[in-house]
Amino acid sequence: MTSVLLTGATGFIGQAVQAALAWEDVEVHTVSRRDVDLLDETAMRSYVGRIRADVLVHLAWCADPARFWTDPENLTWARRSISLLEAFIENGGGAFVGAGTCAEYFAMDTPYAAAKASFWREASRLCARRGVRAVWARIFYAFGPGEAHERLLSAALMRLVQGELVVLREPESRLDYVYVADVGRAFAKLTRCSEASGEYDVGMGQARTVMELVRQAAAVAGLDGRLVVGGVEAGSIRMVVADTARLRTVGWAPEMSLSQGIARLWSGLRSELQ
Repeated sequence: MTSVLLTGATGFIGQAVQAALAWEDVEVHTVSRRDVDLLDETAMRSYVGRIRADVLVHLAWCADPARFWTDPENLTWARRSISLLEAFIENGGGAFVGAGTCAEYFAMDTPYAAAKASFWREASRLCARRGVRAVWARIFYAFGPGEAHERLLSAALMRLVQGELVVLREPESRLDYVYVADVGRAFAKLTRCSEASGEYDVGMGQARTVMELVRQAAAVAGLDGRLVVGGVEAGSIRMVVADTARLRTVGWAPEMSLSQGIARLWSGLRSELQ
């Protein structure tokens, strides 16, 4: 049976990937901060040496919603992730699946996107030299139950339920929102498909404006409220949509529509509020 080492397993995306892998014929070894500090090279190498997995699915990164865009630890994670990949290969690992970000397409001036892109460049070269299958899955705007309250849809719904204004700073930006369980399924497909290699976009393949997204969330939740535009900067309108053609070649397609996903997100938020 194929063994998989999954880092970041307790995170928002990690839980979805773990759930999707549970349906596959694989043995999953999860890594979270409770198990080992991946930034501690000695502890990390010892752990990887004990597991000796066939596939490394690497999701762990600095992900504090309030600071990840500019966190200096992005560079630390890029360096330590290469060390992790080296240790994995040294212990017989044969395939690597890493989590990229759609921010690599539009925000390369941020430490987050720059560090992710830098890591993938070095990781892909390392894997090519060592004959290891390498996949880079750029995640677009994942959403769903359990997401941070600071994220767009959760933040808007929480403000609406409290009767507060929702201020939209980029109302005309068009973003590709994809349900988190579909992201998990994409990673499971890329993990299991021996033909998968290179770069993939993980999104719905459809973009909606921020205004449309928030209005749909309010409608699904049955909430009335005021949406106002404020603080829009010149040149701030973005168009961020996934090209899912390559991902569909491994047998993946999104199963959850935007409205269905929002309904599940809202159900989770209501449970938290009770």
